[in-house]
Amino acid sequence: FLLPPLPFLSMAAFAPVATAQTAPAQAAPTAPSATVPNNVLLTDWAGPYDGVPPWDKVRPDLFPQAFQFAIDEQRREYEAIANNPAAPTFANTIEAMEKAGQRLGRVEGVFAVMTDNMSTPEYQALDKEWQPKLAAAYDEIVLNDKLFQRVKAVYDARESAGLDARQKRLLERTYEYFVRSGANLDAAQKPQLSAMNQELAGLFSTFNERVLADESTYISATEAEMKGVPADVKTALATAAKERGQPAGTYALKNTRSVVDPVLTFADDRALREKVWRAFVNRGDNGGANDTNQIIAQILKLRADRAKLLGFKNHAEWRMQDTMAKTPARAMELMNRVWPAAVARVKEEVADQQSMADKLGHKITIEPWDYRYYQEKVRKERYDLSQDEIKPYFALDNLVDGMFWAAGQLYGLGFKENTGTVPVFHPDVRTFEVTDKASGKVVGL
Repeated sequence: FLLPPLPFLSMAAFAPVATAQTAPAQAAPTAPSATVPNNVLLTDWAGPYDGVPPWDKVRPDLFPQAFQFAIDEQRREYEAIANNPAAPTFANTIEAMEKAGQRLGRVEGVFAVMTDNMSTPEYQALDKEWQPKLAAAYDEIVLNDKLFQRVKAVYDARESAGLDARQKRLLERTYEYFVRSGANLDAAQKPQLSAMNQELAGLFSTFNERVLADESTYISATEAEMKGVPADVKTALATAAKERGQPAGTYALKNTRSVVDPVLTFADDRALREKVWRAFVNRGDNGGANDTNQIIAQILKLRADRAKLLGFKNHAEWRMQDTMAKTPARAMELMNRVWPAAVARVKEEVADQQSMADKLGHKITIEPWDYRYYQEKVRKERYDLSQDEIKPYFALDNLVDGMFWAAGQLYGLGFKENTGTVPVFHPDVRTFEVTDKASGKVVGL
C-alpha cells in the first residue's frame, strides 16, 4: 500500500554491487560517524554464515533507540553522497547508495519479522509509532533534489558509461523510482507528498491492528453445535476454551482462517456455520472499536490526492506503472478474460451443492456459509474422498519437504535442517542451511 522500499535498499544489507568496467571514479566521501550505542540491534551480525540476526536477544524496548540511530546514520550517509563535490558516476552515486542505510535495513528486517510473527501489543504500538517516521526517513532520500540530480546525471549518461546489463538495470530502476515517487515535484509539493505518505503509514498500521483485534475474538460453541467437526479440531478448540476459562463441554472458535475453514467444512449446525462465516468476513466491519470503514475512506482519499499530486489520474494509474501490465486498463482486460469462466465454474459448483442439499432433504437455498460444507459432501459422493482423509498427507513436515523438493528441481537448491545452531525468536522456529547442489556451496540460511 505504501511507496515500496527504495530499490537500492532492498539488497544493501546483504549483497555487494559490481562496479562499472571503466576508469576508477572518485568514491563518495565517507559520512561523519557517530558512536554506536550499546544496543544489540545496532551491532553487526556475528556468528556463522557471515553473521545472523541476534533473534534470542531482540526485545521491543530496543527498537526506538535502534531506529532513531539508524535513521540518523542513513541521513548522514545519503547527505554525503548528495554533497559529493566530484562529478556524478555510477560508483559514487548508485553504488554508493546501494551501500548506504545498511544498518537501518538490518533493524527494519528484524522488526518486520517480529511484527509479522509475534504481533504483541508492544510491537503493535511500535509499528504505529515508527511506520510514519520511517516513511518520512525514506522521503528525505527520494525528495532530496541534490541526490536526484546526481542520479539523473548518471542516468542521462548511461549509454556511454560502460555499464554492464545489471548496472544499467539498477540505474534505470533507481531513476524511475525517484521520478515515480515525487522527485520532480516542486519545493511546495514535496512536503505535501511526505505528509500524505506519513499519514498513510499510520493509517495502514491502525488498519492492520484493528483487523488483528477482530481476528483475536472468539465464538463459543456447544457440543451439539460442533457435531460433524473432526475430533482433532474439536480437541484443539476444547483446549482453547479451557485456557479461556469457559465451561467444560464448550469450544472456543477463534476468528482466524485456520479455525473457520474446518468448521465451515464439517459442522452440521447451519446456524453455527453462518455465525462463524459472518464473523470472519465482517472483520473490521462491525461498527465497534475495531471498525475500519472510516480508515478505508481516509486511505482512499489520501491515495487519490497523492496520485493527483504526482500527476496521475488516480491511484491505480500510479500503482500500475511499476508492474508488467503497466496500466489499469490492461489489468482489467486480463481480469475480464478470466472472469466469465471463473463465474461459470462457481455457478456449476453451487448447482452441484444445491442438488446435494436437495438430495439430503435439507430444504435450503445454498448460501456462502454452506459452500464448503456441501462441497465436501459432493466430493465424498463423487470421488469417495474426504478432506479429512487427505489431511495426513498435508502435515507440515510433508509440505516443507514438498516445497524444498520443488526448489531443488527448479533452482538447484538443497536444504539441510540445522535447528539449534543459530539464534531464533521462538522455540518453534526451525532453520535450514541452503546450498547450491551443483557446487555444494552454502548460499543461504
